Amino acid sequence: MFKKLLISLLALVAASAFALEVNTASQAQLESIKGIGPTISSSILAERKKGHFKSWSDLVSRVRGVGEASAAGFSAAGLTVNGTTYTQAAATSSDASVPQKAAAGTARAASATATGVRTAASATASGVQRAASATASGVQRAASATATGVQRAASAAASGVHRAASAVTR
Repeated sequence: MFKKLLISLLALVAASAFALEVNTASQAQLESIKGIGPTISSSILAERKKGHFKSWSDLVSRVRGVGEASAAGFSAAGLTVNGTTYTQAAATSSDASVPQKAAAGTARAASATATGVRTAASATASGVQRAASATASGVQRAASATATGVQRAASAAASGVHRAASAVTR
């Protein structure tokens, strides 16, 4: 157990002693890192002329062809950004990204809620319009039926009066 710990510690010290800083390395030194060829080293140098890399995420976002997986590989081969390895940077950035992820989740939930409210309001308005239309149609039918009933009643009454008058005159 002690030997494994000692070997791991020595490997870590050796890796940090031979670490290559991306902000100071030459093109040849960058190409000595496994996975970095002339294209990526040229891209790194071109972006570095615009300003030093502040973090691994800055390197990944600015250099085309460098992603999360390749950054981890470069770090394992000895590349550092401002003295930090990719695993150290990932550990601190994942802790920092928790509030950002929570904020993004809250924004998505608020957007979904707003969409749900708009949909419910639209459905309610549509339902109210349909109910009003059905009520108006029902009132029109009732009025028409009442008018027809009144006309029939008046006609029947007139017919009855006419028959009664006829019977009296006989």
